[in-house]
Amino acid sequence: MRAVQEETPAVNGASLRTRFDERGNAVSVAPCYGDSRTPLDDDCLAPIQERAWSSPIFVDQSRMAMSVAD
Repeated sequence: MRAVQEETPAVNGASLRTRFDERGNAVSVAPCYGDSRTPLDDDCLAPIQERAWSSPIFVDQSRMAMSVAD
């Protein structure tokens, strides 16, 4: 199962900060480096959708009952 949350701003959400032309082609980038090359007041905020993944969990009830009785 996958849960997708509503977009929220996140620090370094778009690490390359790509700029696109009117046709959708990438024309330049302004990377957010996370070091002295990026100004301290630049949080590099960009909207992202957080995702949570879950795998099925199988419980053997008979083994659980034996463990509790021991």
